[in-house]
Amino acid sequence: MEIMQLNAWGNEYDICIEVCQYEQNKNLALQLYFWDDGYWEPFATLTVNVGEKCDENCSYVDTNNCPWAPALIEKYRLGEYTGEVGFSGYCSYPEYKFNMSEIKKYEYREPEPQHKEHKNRDDGR
Repeated sequence: MEIMQLNAWGNEYDICIEVCQYEQNKNLALQLYFWDDGYWEPFATLTVNVGEKCDENCSYVDTNNCPWAPALIEKYRLGEYTGEVGFSGYCSYPEYKFNMSEIKKYEYREPEPQHKEHKNRDDGR
């Protein structure tokens, strides 16, 4: 997994992406994680579900809570703006078609469990 660098709110973050889907309509959902003191912690949900079914690999980007999202998407070639906009409450959200091969480079992977080597002991039993 490769790591993205994000400068937001006056701080620099090492981040990666988890690919999910919204249960309501199976739209693409993208969760960001950041490296914090030796662990990957949830950072932000990059996408928002406005209830409309999107085309494959498309989703609305939460520019309300993540104003840095379009720059991140462009910098890492994660997707392109489709020209469509979704609305929820008083907010509008641009729709992006995501490049899943680029996203896969930065996709969050659960760490492999650390197995201790078990040594057979000769205890005479």
